[in-house]
Amino acid sequence: ESYVRVTNDTNQSATYTLFAYVGPFDDNGEDANDAPTSAPNLSSLDQGAIETLGDEDYYRVAVAGDLVFSANGASSEIASGLRAEVAKADGTVLATLRPGQNYDRVIPGDTVRVFEDGNDRAGAAAVSRYAVELIPAQ
Repeated sequence: ESYVRVTNDTNQSATYTLFAYVGPFDDNGEDANDAPTSAPNLSSLDQGAIETLGDEDYYRVAVAGDLVFSANGASSEIASGLRAEVAKADGTVLATLRPGQNYDRVIPGDTVRVFEDGNDRAGAAAVSRYAVELIPAQ
């Protein structure tokens, strides 16, 4: 089920063009990764996609290491708004990463929240895919 609401607050007539995509949801981490309490453990590489507006994907750090956030599979428009927020177990935010940025020294119990800044961009996995990689400490 889908709907569109267009509001025109002026007395001027306006023409709108609507573009809609239909594509299979390909983020197999859904619905488990939608909340910190059910977040999958991250011990190496995991991928996801921001396929619906307001989608947030959570991961629980399972081993100490460095976090790498990338969005090589996302369109430039969506990638520009993708963020990975690293937080301690108590919710204190340690860093907010853009694609291509890394964060050193995550520890077990930390969480990673991936979202689109502004919650106004999403798309099929072919244009909204990202990766979070945990490189274990040596």
